[in-house]
Amino acid sequence: MEDLEALEEWLYEDGEDGGSDAALSVYKEKRKGMKDRVTAIFTRLDELEKRPKAVKAARDVLKSSKEIMLLWPTERPQISEEETKEVEEVMESISTWLDEKEGEQKDKKDDETPAFTSREVSNKLSKLHKIVARLLKKKRPAPEKPKKDEATADNETKSEDGEEEEKEGEKTENESEKSEKESEKTEKESEKTEKESEKTEKDDEKESKTEADDDKKEEGKTKESDSTEL
Repeated sequence: MEDLEALEEWLYEDGEDGGSDAALSVYKEKRKGMKDRVTAIFTRLDELEKRPKAVKAARDVLKSSKEIMLLWPTERPQISEEETKEVEEVMESISTWLDEKEGEQKDKKDDETPAFTSREVSNKLSKLHKIVARLLKKKRPAPEKPKKDEATADNETKSEDGEEEEKEGEKTENESEKSEKESEKTEKESEKTEKESEKTEKDDEKESKTEADDDKKEEGKTKESDSTEL
């Protein structure tokens, strides 16, 4: 706060270096510096609440994604091992990044520039969300039509073990429904994080617009004051 107190004292100083007789351009420069300083303070304060929530949401997404991926070999055979590995690598990179940034943040004081922001967390998750969403849209391969002899043998087998296969079918269907719900949950969590990031961007844009309007008003008042003095 020392810099802001020094600015306040400068406003009432006389002489060539004082604020009383300073040019308009000097006022603008000082005012911009003050606004940047205040904006940074409120941003850090806002991040004290948003950042932990974003980290928790990200780790929840990673955890649920890992659980869902365990079902992919049986529930989503259309997703190849290479594609699964790609998702795992992205998840690992996000997890490592979170660990590193949280470690850096522990050494930071509340009045220092944070090691990372909630928006950065959202951006990291965005890549994972896009890859998973693309893979979940892949369709299952069409089943091969059984030959006549095979169909007859299957019918005989079904007549003997019909009840057991029916139970297996119900089990598979339940697991598939569970997988679908987990996938939807993961997508919703990612979308929620993205919406929070969009809200933060809109707030920043709104604040920037307000500052620009204030600058215009201040300039208008200064010009009016100069005209009156003349």
